Amino acid sequence: MDETLQELYQDLILDHARNPRNFGYCQHQTHTFEAYNPLCGDRIVLSLQIRHDQIEQAYFTGEGCAICMASVSLMTEKITQQSLDEVEQLFEDFINLLTDASLTNKALQDCEQRLGKLAVLRAVQAFPMRVKCATLGWHALKKSCFEKSV
Repeated sequence: MDETLQELYQDLILDHARNPRNFGYCQHQTHTFEAYNPLCGDRIVLSLQIRHDQIEQAYFTGEGCAICMASVSLMTEKITQQSLDEVEQLFEDFINLLTDASLTNKALQDCEQRLGKLAVLRAVQAFPMRVKCATLGWHALKKSCFEKSV
């Protein structure tokens, strides 16, 4: 990773970890899910207000490492006011960005364009133990929105 990207990554992670956006509870939540990463102790509760197949509000509470907190903070910013179809695409893009080293340059550019600021977390791919930290909130989002309870 070049030096400029490394600085951007560090600045963005530290900013969102110290001052997480959308931290708190969704007043009129329709979906919620608690996620826990036993490897490093990250624990978050994601609460969403979904109406007409659109995420109107996204909030979270919990505690975790800087990467986890920054990732969830950035995620809640990105998914707010997005349709569930768009959010599902963002989920796939984010997971692929962090876990699929075989993405073509075109696929990588497309993912990064759709993800915006979240793309800086691609740097986590170099640290496999930290990928779970960065994806914890995203897996909570998937379970909350896209997996039907039995």
